[in-house]
Amino acid sequence: MNNVAALALLMPIDSEAATRAQRGPGLTLMPLSFATILGGMVTLIGTPTNIVIATFRGDALGEPFAMFYFAAVGGVVALVGIVFVTVVGWRLLPKARRQRNSRQELQDLSGYVAEAVVLESTGLLGEPLRELYPLAEEHDIAVLGMVRGGQRLPGQHVGSHCARVI
Repeated sequence: MNNVAALALLMPIDSEAATRAQRGPGLTLMPLSFATILGGMVTLIGTPTNIVIATFRGDALGEPFAMFYFAAVGGVVALVGIVFVTVVGWRLLPKARRQRNSRQELQDLSGYVAEAVVLESTGLLGEPLRELYPLAEEHDIAVLGMVRGGQRLPGQHVGSHCARVI
């Protein structure tokens, strides 16, 4: 199996395991990618580079590489690389990355919410809030509510008139 395909199959499994273990997937995704690269060095079809070189040799010399032709050198390099990643490589990951769970961060929308000022020149001030929705959707903006008199009003007040801050 090609190393890229192996990584594509293992990434979702690794991310799910990280979520269940309550740790960030960044702790194991980079070592996983290195492991697939190193493992791909063992066989002819393990990496795209091996396939290209085998094709070139087949065209130039009339004799392509055999399936496990790279195993002697690739196996040693893979073993040394995996030992390095296991013993030393994990210590190179920043500690802050190890403690964060990026999936939980993405679910926390407070970092993605902003207030916008409705200018008088738009003609929307005082109009029903529902008049603003088509314009907002056109620009991929979701109107969650508005601020009137310092008080936040959630989006279900569709009958309300547009305030200066949304």
